[in-house]
Amino acid sequence: MGLGGGFSCEALELKEGHAVLRFRGPEAQAALAPEAGGHRVQQVPPTDKKGRVHSSTVTVAVLPEPRASELR
Repeated sequence: MGLGGGFSCEALELKEGHAVLRFRGPEAQAALAPEAGGHRVQQVPPTDKKGRVHSSTVTVAVLPEPRASELR
């Protein structure tokens, strides 16, 4: 998947409620580090006749890929 900033993205693991992505490119970790932490989206779905607010949350971790010499 091509992204702006010269990054590429590869899905390593996709499960319901969980995803592991690998971003590659110059300064990818530095560019994505500010996204680390919790994110919440609140919206009133168009199908909700009572106007109730629904919340969705996600936690983002930005980690460097370990070198082969760092793995056991």
